[in-house]
Amino acid sequence: MFRVFITFCALALSQSANAEPVLWRSLAAGQSPDDVKMQLEAMPEVKRVKNVKKKGVFSKQDINMNDGKVPIFEGHFAIETAFKDERLSRVVLTSGAGCLDDGYPFAEKMHEELARKYPILELPFPSASEFTLRALESSESRMSFISRVYNNDEIYVIFRTSFVQVNPPVYYGGSALARSIYNIARTSYDASARACGGAFYRTAQFSLSYVSHSDWNELKDAFEREDAEEREAAAENI
Repeated sequence: MFRVFITFCALALSQSANAEPVLWRSLAAGQSPDDVKMQLEAMPEVKRVKNVKKKGVFSKQDINMNDGKVPIFEGHFAIETAFKDERLSRVVLTSGAGCLDDGYPFAEKMHEELARKYPILELPFPSASEFTLRALESSESRMSFISRVYNNDEIYVIFRTSFVQVNPPVYYGGSALARSIYNIARTSYDASARACGGAFYRTAQFSLSYVSHSDWNELKDAFEREDAEEREAAAENI
C-alpha cells in the first residue's frame, strides 16, 4: 500500500510539473481554440467568440465584448488571444486610448497591483518625467512605447503604454457630404481636445500581455529590437 501511495504521489507531481501555466483567469497556455472559446464565452464580459479559419485552417479568434469590457480601475480592457500551432500562447488585455494627463496616475496604480501579484520586476518603474518624455517622442504617424515586465514562477506579464499624437482633421474640399463628414469629425476632435489639454493632444493606451516563461524568450527578442529602434529614432532627433 505504501509503495502504491508513493507511486501515485510521483505521478501527480510529474503531471503537475508538466502542466501548462495559467496565463489569465482560467486560460492556460497550450489550450486549443475550441477550449479557449468555451471558457471565454463563459465569462460575463464576453458576448461571443468566433474561431476564424482561412482555407479550413484556424487563423485567429474574433472576440466580441459586452459593454464595460474587463474593468480594471478606471480602464476598460478588451481581450485578445494569440496562438502558436493552434495552441494558446498569449492573452492580451487592451484598453481604449485616454488623455495623456490621466495616464501616469493610472499606470502607477497598475504597477502597484502588478508588483504585488508578479513580484519580479525586470526594470524599475518609470518616473513621471520619463513617462512624459517618451510620450513626447510620439507623433500622428509614429507611436512611441514604454514597457515594464513582471513575472513570477509561472508567467511573464508585459505592461505596455502606447502613445500617439492626435492632430485635427483636415478638410480638403469637395461635396456637401464630405463637408458634413468633416464637421462631424471636427466636432468630435474639438471635444476630445478640450478634455485632453488642447489641439495636437497626445493619448495613452495600455495593454497587458500574459505569456509563459518558454514563450517569453521568443517575445523578449522582439521587445528588445523594438526598444532599440525607438531609442535610435529618438537619438536622431536630440
